[in-house]
Amino acid sequence: MLTTVRQRGQVQVGATKIPSQSALAKGDGWVVTSCVDRSDAILTDKAGQPVTPAPQPRLSHESTVQLVGANLQITKDEVLGSC
Repeated sequence: MLTTVRQRGQVQVGATKIPSQSALAKGDGWVVTSCVDRSDAILTDKAGQPVTPAPQPRLSHESTVQLVGANLQITKDEVLGSC
């Protein structure tokens, strides 16, 4: 999703919060579930105009984080729905 936003020249104005987050060890990594709250932020196009339709303000993400060499990497990120 972030790659698509960047390719379109869109930017976020305002703050994003993560009001809740949990992590569960799984195999050689962790599964992290986060609620991402963008209600105090807007997505704008190259001209600075709000993007329509606006993304949902609160989305739940499930990310798989694994140790790759000496670095932690997100190897999978899935939007689960609203939170």
